[in-house]
Amino acid sequence: MIFDWDEQKEKQNVKNHDGVNFDEASAAVQDDFALEEYDDAHSSADEKRCNCIGIGGNKFLYVVYAMRNEGGEDEICRIISARLAEPQERESYEREKFNSGYFG
Repeated sequence: MIFDWDEQKEKQNVKNHDGVNFDEASAAVQDDFALEEYDDAHSSADEKRCNCIGIGGNKFLYVVYAMRNEGGEDEICRIISARLAEPQERESYEREKFNSGYFG
C-alpha cells in the first residue's frame, strides 16, 4: 500500500491538531488493532473514505483517510486528516484490543 497526502494539508494539520503529522497517521492506519469504520456519507464511487482509531508515533490517533484503487497493485491510502483520539475513542480501542485476547 502506498500512502499519500497533500503537504500543505499536513502542515495545517500539524498546526491545528497538537502536532500530529501524517507519518504518524499512516502508522495508525497500519496498526494491527486499529478500529476502522467506513464513512458512507463522505465516500463516492471513486473513493472509499474511512475513519480509524489506532496508534501512531506512540499516540492514540483518529485518522480520516480515503482508499483509491483498493485491492489493486497500486493501492493508495490518502491521509485526509488526523488528530489525537478523544478519551472515549481511546477506551474503545483499548477495549477491543483487550477483547481480542492481546494483553501485551
